[in-house]
Amino acid sequence: MSCENKNIEKKLLTISLLVSNRKDTIRKCMESIKPILDAVPSELIVVDTGSTDGSIDIVKEYTDKIVPFVWCKDFSAARNAGLERATGEWFLYLDDDEWFEDVTEIIEFFNSGEYKEYDVAWYIQRNYLDMVGEKYKDCWTTRACKRIEGLKFVSKVHEHFSKAGGRIKRWSCYVHHYGYLFKTEEEAKRHSERNVSLLLEELKENPDDLRMLSQLVQEYRAIKQFKEATELCEKILAETKAPYGHAFLQYIITCLPTIKRMQNDEVGTEEMLKRVRGTYPLTKLSWLVCVMEGIMAAENAGNYDAILKKLPEYFVAYDQVKEMGDEVKIQEVMDRAFYTSDNMYLHMIDDGVQISADRKQYDFVKVLYERILNLSDEQISEKQLQRYSNYLFKMYLESENENKQHFFEYYGKLLERLQGEGQVCTNIENLWKQVPQKRVELAKEFEVWHRKEPIFLLWHLMYCLQTGVEQDIKQAIKDYFEVSKRAFDADVVALCLATPVYEEEVLNYVDFATFKQGVALCLKEKTHGEAWSLHHYKALWNEKYLLYWNYANMVLEEAKLLGQESVSSEQLLEYAQNVLSYASLYFSKEMFAEENRMWLPQNCQFALYVKAAWEAKKQEKNSLWTEYTKKAAKVYPPMITALQSVLKEEAEQAAKAKLSSEMKQLAADIKLKSHVLLFAGKRKEAMELLLGLEQYVPGDREITRLKQRIIEGK
Repeated sequence: MSCENKNIEKKLLTISLLVSNRKDTIRKCMESIKPILDAVPSELIVVDTGSTDGSIDIVKEYTDKIVPFVWCKDFSAARNAGLERATGEWFLYLDDDEWFEDVTEIIEFFNSGEYKEYDVAWYIQRNYLDMVGEKYKDCWTTRACKRIEGLKFVSKVHEHFSKAGGRIKRWSCYVHHYGYLFKTEEEAKRHSERNVSLLLEELKENPDDLRMLSQLVQEYRAIKQFKEATELCEKILAETKAPYGHAFLQYIITCLPTIKRMQNDEVGTEEMLKRVRGTYPLTKLSWLVCVMEGIMAAENAGNYDAILKKLPEYFVAYDQVKEMGDEVKIQEVMDRAFYTSDNMYLHMIDDGVQISADRKQYDFVKVLYERILNLSDEQISEKQLQRYSNYLFKMYLESENENKQHFFEYYGKLLERLQGEGQVCTNIENLWKQVPQKRVELAKEFEVWHRKEPIFLLWHLMYCLQTGVEQDIKQAIKDYFEVSKRAFDADVVALCLATPVYEEEVLNYVDFATFKQGVALCLKEKTHGEAWSLHHYKALWNEKYLLYWNYANMVLEEAKLLGQESVSSEQLLEYAQNVLSYASLYFSKEMFAEENRMWLPQNCQFALYVKAAWEAKKQEKNSLWTEYTKKAAKVYPPMITALQSVLKEEAEQAAKAKLSSEMKQLAADIKLKSHVLLFAGKRKEAMELLLGLEQYVPGDREITRLKQRIIEGK
């Protein structure tokens, strides 16, 4: 089936391609040009150079103009076989392992009549460096021109139009090309060696052809024949009569440091860059290439300080090249468009951002983020913007105070670009979780962003709580619950728990389970200290929320006990009563029956045993006292330390009571003996006994009277 427009006899465009065993990509190629064939008066001519894998069967679904060609190791001859049969006013060619991303621009070029104003058209070939498609090199290719008298293809390999001058149209569209990725190094080597042999044959006829010489240098580089590549560059530069401004000659000059860099020789690259810059006049593009080769050599060596040092020069060079506009395109021969591409510009920015963040060197951050924010949506993806926001977040967490203004200045701008979605808001949420001690400071900074996403409504509430304006606080609570997606309800509870005057505003929106999560956050973030005054506000929590109040009181009191070194029996009994007050509202009476207690929460069981133990103690039932205290410790281990503290206090008081009783008896005995000694006239011995006893029972009146009698001699 043909996809050509057969209703119009005169063709504006002939599309031609060579086909040879590319079954894996031929359909992508056909489908990518199908919109052109459907929309523009055009034809498709396919030259079959010996396909045996079924590719031609696929081609037949799109055209019946198939030209058989016996391969003769001459790409121009094969291309000319298609060109000779063309009827279009313009001729466009591509390969069977290439496919367009989007051809809208090409269709408009022909259908609008714009094609009449130009002689040649370029598009971008995107050569991928990995199968994932993340790394690539873009290069301009002359793949379309007016079909004029004498037009033909020349060169056995890396073929091109013999006449392709005049007015140039530069399409921004590109083709995907994975043709330079090979399964094995041996396969890659065979491919380049084939090209080398064809290039050497071509150069026998045209030894001064800088295009072919440049292609040969590139092939030597591809198969890592660096010595041959370097010697060829030196030979060309020594013998050429072409002006140094020639685009291909500039390519040869900058290949010298590139070859050193490809050998992972940072020192050699720097030495060659110094020589090149000092010896040859360089265009602005070549200067940019040299700067980037120095940076890439430093990357290979892991010399991050050198990268940061070189980046300012790179940005100056890049800006100057961009100011040239389309003029620079003439110089972007071979792979030199790679150096001016958005992809490489982002790579340089990425180097700067990543190294600045990892090494905590923030002097360059302002320059980097200004450039990031100046990129258009076509130049930078949302995913990349998210990535840079993550680095900015990392810098904020790790930098000193004087550098934090970068975060507030640029994070808000990134939010505007990303409309507050995705990882950016997730980072702000993480900031809320990771630095609760800085929330007051951050809330004030975030307030100027005027964001309405849920996490920012939470920050706004924090800000209003700090300002203390009751009307604003109540409105902030209402806005959060009515506008947000309720993702941070527990955080709102935790915020307002320390200021119960607003708690009822919150309780109108949350259920009991969410309230319990908020109390848990108070404990986790250690902000519950302020909430211990909760009992002062009990009257504000009407009967509807008494369960909530009792739960908060119970949990916060337990946290307080666990944080103390010493716990009194009164505190433990009060805690037990708080637990039972909450439990009596939450559980039915039947749950407190002896046979059902095992189903109660552990802290409830603990409270019941503590209460029973102290009742047994009052009744002097020591065996039950011991049994219940042991059960209390066993059923709720978190309170063992508090229970031990109380038991220790009880034991000390009992010991003191016993000691006091024994001391009283001893004092009575000593006083009696003192009377006997006094009666026997042994006043001195009696006084010594009384003075010793007085140290243990100071203020005893009987001792005072006896001492007075001895002194008076009675």
